[in-house]
Amino acid sequence: MQIKRVKCKSCGSEFKGKYCPHCGQSANIKRITAKSVLTDLFPDIFHVDNRFVHTCVELLHCPGHMMRRFMEGNRVKYCKPVPLLFILVAVFLVINHFFEVNLETKTPQVVEHPESINEMNLVIYALLANIQNTADQTWFTLAVVVFTLIPNYIVFRASEYGKHMNIAEHFCVLVFLECQNYLTGILLFPFNWLTDGWVYAHCSILLLLFFFVWDFKQLLNISWWKSLKLSCASWSLFLALFMLITTIISVTLNRLGYMDSIINKLQ
Repeated sequence: MQIKRVKCKSCGSEFKGKYCPHCGQSANIKRITAKSVLTDLFPDIFHVDNRFVHTCVELLHCPGHMMRRFMEGNRVKYCKPVPLLFILVAVFLVINHFFEVNLETKTPQVVEHPESINEMNLVIYALLANIQNTADQTWFTLAVVVFTLIPNYIVFRASEYGKHMNIAEHFCVLVFLECQNYLTGILLFPFNWLTDGWVYAHCSILLLLFFFVWDFKQLLNISWWKSLKLSCASWSLFLALFMLITTIISVTLNRLGYMDSIINKLQ
């Protein structure tokens, strides 16, 4: 029985066997699915090698093109997105904690009179107040990604390339985008240190929006203007969904009598 020759999705070499003799990538590279994301999550967390540096460089140089290559099977040179996020969040928090940078300025300061704040914001403050360590921060970031997933999937299906991406692939793209955001926060550390967190507090949202537009422009091969319109539409849908759900949660907590305990916790 003749063994079929396959073409490596990373380096383009043709070969026979299970692994490419030139770059080492597996011949059996399948499409990203929800199952593959969960399967790859825990074994690779904190496994750092030269892929880490290469992935970080490309996230700052050509993020959308890197994500497209990753989606299309060229993965041997790159870290998987969720383990990479754990590493970058850990580095980001350790550096800023070691130098005592006040990262709380990226969210509203401790509220002196919580009873004067609307119930929806109290729910948000309570969630943020429970973030104590790297794992909490990472899971919170992943929760935001999941929250953004549906609006992003709906809006970016309007593009030619986007309509062929499944939910799991959109999830990986958004996690890479958060990695890019934390990586920038690490590089901006000297400015955060000098300004006690002011740079991160006032620039993080603008940077994230810029990364959103830049990354999807490259990933979907669309113009800056179209990427901006789609990004704004995705963010608007996300905010509407977020406000709806947090309002439902706050009303439910108020009806159940938990709102007073939240106010006491924040005081």
